[in-house]
Amino acid sequence: WADAVAELRWAKEHGARASQAFLGFAMARSGQQAQARTILADLMSGRENSHGAFGVAIVHVGLKDYDKAFEWLDKAIVENSIQTYLWHPVLADLRQLPRFERVRERLGIAGKQQTQRASGPNR
Repeated sequence: WADAVAELRWAKEHGARASQAFLGFAMARSGQQAQARTILADLMSGRENSHGAFGVAIVHVGLKDYDKAFEWLDKAIVENSIQTYLWHPVLADLRQLPRFERVRERLGIAGKQQTQRASGPNR
């Protein structure tokens, strides 16, 4: 995770706004929960912008706070900030949970096999 954190910090410093949420995810997974929560607070306050509600959900996934992640995914569906990222690897943990089916249904995405293909055969 150290390499991911370093790369995402570099991306943020060079203007990649989208990197903020992914940086929060990587920091959380690398054991830097306090820094991830600071990023989360910045995203929620509007000081940082990174994928709207979907970005907030990403950081919650990194923190393994799946209840909050699903709450924010619901908000992302409403604001339409999730569809292109639904199969992103950061959501792999959530795709394994039964509640993810409800997210797919709300987006009109059919078929459990698509979830399995996106997650990979050995996960």
